Amino acid sequence: MKNVELANQIITAINHPVREKIVELLERHELNVTEIQKKINIEQAMTSHHLGVLKNAKLLKSKRNGKCVYYTTNDGMVLALRSFLGEIAW
Repeated sequence: MKNVELANQIITAINHPVREKIVELLERHELNVTEIQKKINIEQAMTSHHLGVLKNAKLLKSKRNGKCVYYTTNDGMVLALRSFLGEIAW
């Protein structure tokens, strides 16, 4: 994937209030879909959709433990994003 394509995916991924909230939650805790769904109060299908968008943008990583998939932030990408946004903020 080219850098420009990845940059577009990241901007699109983070430019949604639910996905912003998911990233904030996962920066503090490793959670599965059901736990995330309960904390942000949306349907499981929509939670899975938002997680997929964030994962495709390389902002999240996942690991399977039995039947559950646990998500956490890809710290390197999130830190780079926060650093970049801090540089362009007024």
